[in-house]
Amino acid sequence: MQLEICQSVNLLEKLARKNDAGILFSENRVNPTDDKVNTWMTEEITSGIIQYVETGGDWLAWHSEL
Repeated sequence: MQLEICQSVNLLEKLARKNDAGILFSENRVNPTDDKVNTWMTEEITSGIIQYVETGGDWLAWHSEL
């Protein structure tokens, strides 16, 4: 078993490798203290996660109440 940590910009690439499982433990806001807040969860990434799970990948979204 191997653990890999990646940034959101590499998430689709990692999901394409069909690893056994993925764990999301990242806030969606990239710059939470700015007036205009940007997020990293795009429609493309959302679709990639859905496809990963629908084709057998296990997914855990770790919510921490931040």
